[in-house]
Amino acid sequence: RSAITPTFSSGKLKQMTVHIERCADMLVSRLAENESTGTVFNVKELAGGYTMDVISGTAFGVDVDSLNNPDHPLVANAKAAFNFSLFNPFVIILFLFPGLAKIFGKLGRDLIPQKPMAFFSAAVDNVLDMRGRNENDAKRVDFLQLMLKAHNEELDKAVPNDMLKTGVSRKEIKGNAVLFWMAGYDTTANTLSLTAFNLALHQEAQEKVRQEIDAVIEKRGKLDYEALSELPFLDMCINETLRMFPAAQRFDRVCKEDTEVKGLHIPAGTIINVPVYAIHYDAD
Repeated sequence: RSAITPTFSSGKLKQMTVHIERCADMLVSRLAENESTGTVFNVKELAGGYTMDVISGTAFGVDVDSLNNPDHPLVANAKAAFNFSLFNPFVIILFLFPGLAKIFGKLGRDLIPQKPMAFFSAAVDNVLDMRGRNENDAKRVDFLQLMLKAHNEELDKAVPNDMLKTGVSRKEIKGNAVLFWMAGYDTTANTLSLTAFNLALHQEAQEKVRQEIDAVIEKRGKLDYEALSELPFLDMCINETLRMFPAAQRFDRVCKEDTEVKGLHIPAGTIINVPVYAIHYDAD
């Protein structure tokens, strides 16, 4: 975490805005084109294309242009990774008994299909190899390069569990990169499309957002990194969407050491389940 967190500092994010703005301009152009021709389109697909372009460019320095190429292998495999039904008996068993995941994994059954996982794993390997061959890529300011700077080759070998570890191993770099590429795609695309859905349902909120954006553009001449702090109502709309439709219905964490929370003793090794959806809809 200490090696990856600097990627998301305000200074680093600001340096990435040029690429984000270029992707946003392409998204707006596609929306305008659909509007002028009266084309009915799937908002989730456009949001997914925009998300994939931003993640690929800002985190890995890869130009995908999936907005104009929706069948790009990166997009197709990202969709395949999350193409499962919550009513699938296998999925229900994993949610009820998460401890069985390791057993199913050894039998070749995983919640996320192995084919897209293998594709993204190979894609990360290719990017890592390109970074190693090109000295100019070492000057990039992105998620992958910051992890490479924190790479500790000693950790690639077998090390004692009690050894104080600094930096990250190649395996950890690869694992975090695959997770960032895949998980970032679906969660962000869902948030964008569901925010648009909520604004379409609530026209008065949509109008207020439009007025807020117009006022900032009139004042600054454009929407840029600094302008984000001047869009509080839009920020509230996005946060409300995330409350209504959380990216994760629940998540688990393992207690690392014995602790006590409001008189409740939690021993080390206990799996703590956080019911995100239930909390978001709890009036108290």
